[in-house]
Amino acid sequence: MSSLRMVGTGTIDQVGGAIYNEVVNGSITGECRLDVKATFENGQSRMMVFEKYYYRAGNRASLSVMISQIDDRITVDAVSTGGSTGVLIKFNWGAENNFVGLVEKTLRNLGFR
Repeated sequence: MSSLRMVGTGTIDQVGGAIYNEVVNGSITGECRLDVKATFENGQSRMMVFEKYYYRAGNRASLSVMISQIDDRITVDAVSTGGSTGVLIKFNWGAENNFVGLVEKTLRNLGFR
């Protein structure tokens, strides 16, 4: 499992769209399996779940992204899992770190820290 938390500014749609574009349009096997938005009194949230097949690992990894906006501050939490092989001894091919790394690269380009 690999995870990331970054904070920045923008809109839920801008940030979610940039992540979607990187994961889905930037790869052959990336898919968005869930995209749900909710609006609250002083903010919004967006939950996105992606899957991507990694040839070197021979399986699919999952990426869950929670985007939370309160006023003009946006927090993004990303967790990737499923990139390991083996039952008792898990061997990680780096797919989980790579998947979260796509989100990190995208957010850094948007000025997130």
